[in-house]
Amino acid sequence: MYQEVIPIYIKLRIIFLFLMSIIVLSACTDYEAILKENSQKAKEQRELAESTADDEANKNDPEQEAKEEKIENVNENDHQEARKEKADTDAPNPAEIQQIVEISVNEIHQIVQNRTDKIDWKKLDINTERDAALEKALQKLINPLSAVVAADNLHRHAEEFIEIFTCQCDSMHMFRDTDTRAGFTIIDYSDDAFEAESITLTDGALYSSGWKNKWSFKKEDGYWKFNDYDVIYADREPLDVTFEDIEHSFYDYETNEKLQVEFVEYTDEADGHYIVVQMPDQSYMAYHTELGLANFELGESYQ
Repeated sequence: MYQEVIPIYIKLRIIFLFLMSIIVLSACTDYEAILKENSQKAKEQRELAESTADDEANKNDPEQEAKEEKIENVNENDHQEARKEKADTDAPNPAEIQQIVEISVNEIHQIVQNRTDKIDWKKLDINTERDAALEKALQKLINPLSAVVAADNLHRHAEEFIEIFTCQCDSMHMFRDTDTRAGFTIIDYSDDAFEAESITLTDGALYSSGWKNKWSFKKEDGYWKFNDYDVIYADREPLDVTFEDIEHSFYDYETNEKLQVEFVEYTDEADGHYIVVQMPDQSYMAYHTELGLANFELGESYQ
């Protein structure tokens, strides 16, 4: 019997030792985790303390403050550049605005030509017949013209157009589509109005100088409409003609294509500064840069 008890005792001892080893191992693992956690917390506390100390030091460090201010300024400059790029993107395209003016001028001419009967004003009695003839012409013109002319000046411009188109004379000034092309510049622009100017050269046959065309447009019902027009001759405001202005002043009457004009030279004469160009027919033209007036004798001297 004693011999049978010994193996049982040994087995129980082995089981006891095995359980104790598991308990000890588990305790060691928990202790290691606790040490690791405490170590991590200590590390975080040290980093926080160092960061706080650096911040306190930087507050009193002029170089660091200047560095941070520089970074802030750079960021603000970046924002300003972005806003500037946005503004530039929203800025009007001169070529598109020029097309708006030219197309409107063409439409005005077509409407007035098609809707206005020839009137011999000289044969009409100024007291009785003239007003009746003008009113009859206006009735035909006002409604179609309102599509391209702003309401504020519609009647005034309609009367002017009628008189100019029916005067049967060449001396009265009337803008044309070719007047919109040379030296086109936007003077003022907003979402609902703009002002622009262009220049017109002359050969001197009817006018003693070229002139500036002043264009005023406003937006009505979502459409740009002609609002006003003025002429300023070169004796009041010099034109400062460039070769590019001369290039945009000559077009084929049939095809409306720009003629190829070649630059020759700048030259000074007794009466001022000139630009000499060669025309497609190999002839030469010279234009006074302030007056926009052709000097045929000077041009012929280059033949």
